[in-house]
Amino acid sequence: MSTDTNRARRVFAEGIEHLDCFLDCYKEGNDLEYSDFYVGITNDVERRLFEEHELDEQSDDYESFDFESVDLARKAERVYLNQGLKGDTGGGNEDSSIVYIYFDA
Repeated sequence: MSTDTNRARRVFAEGIEHLDCFLDCYKEGNDLEYSDFYVGITNDVERRLFEEHELDEQSDDYESFDFESVDLARKAERVYLNQGLKGDTGGGNEDSSIVYIYFDA
């Protein structure tokens, strides 16, 4: 197995673990469902969250992770869409390696 393949697997696992922690910690004790969150991909978190989704940087809860490639980001996005988070595939562009999740109930 190539070094690149091993690195991609490590990055993907680390990213999923990171975003799962955000979801689990946020859901814990709050009686929330996966459908209370939104997932997407971007190449610019600040623009996407604070300008386009109009989140408040100070009061809205969100998390992001740079998966280092659009392919891994799209794969991770599908994982969360399949769990029931809001969002859709096909967003972003070929530079969009960052997956973001925010509370959207």
